[in-house]
Amino acid sequence: MESCHSRVRPAQSFWKIVFWVEDGQLQAAGFVLRQTDEIEAHGPIAEENNFGTYRQKRISEIEQRTGLWFPVLVGDDTFGG
Repeated sequence: MESCHSRVRPAQSFWKIVFWVEDGQLQAAGFVLRQTDEIEAHGPIAEENNFGTYRQKRISEIEQRTGLWFPVLVGDDTFGG
């Protein structure tokens, strides 16, 4: 019997955007987790693996990659680099 894991393709990257209010001001930050190298190194997922850490990215970059828009949060992005 074929395992369901053998038919599942892992995502090459994940993104998330978080926002909060600090001192009455909206703040936002975007993050991307790329796991392409780890997938290539480990092959098919047979057990739980640590596929890396999130890297902070500009929300505008996440918008460009996903085709989604976060107009309110872009102006409050805390990432300066």
